[in-house]
Amino acid sequence: MKNKKKGFTLAELLIVVAIIAVLTAIAVPLFVTALNKAQDATKDANIRAVRGAAVVEILNVEAPAITGNETKDSTNDIFTFNETNKAWELVGPWYATATINANGDITKIIVNKTVVAESYKKSGEVITVVVKINQMELTTS
Repeated sequence: MKNKKKGFTLAELLIVVAIIAVLTAIAVPLFVTALNKAQDATKDANIRAVRGAAVVEILNVEAPAITGNETKDSTNDIFTFNETNKAWELVGPWYATATINANGDITKIIVNKTVVAESYKKSGEVITVVVKINQMELTTS
């Protein structure tokens, strides 16, 4: 009587490993592509959110009081003085710097006329976004 051992042969195990390798080779690039698309969509959504929050911030600021000392070069963080009309006006562009926490909430937003380069930086769980807001964005919101 022959003693039969139960189990898989080496050939069967090699075939299974080869099949798993082929499936992995197909799945990994697809996963990386999907991950990159999701990160791009998140970035675009964050930039749109910061733009919207900046527009709201700009539109909610009240014009400064007119003191009579204003000149054609007078400006503050949001408004520019129109010497012809003798009034403060919303004249862009503005630059908004926002911080987004790990939950996706805008935790801080600063809007002013200081020229800064637009950027999107992720440091750990915190994202810092700098966007330029043009005059047209106030009228289309």
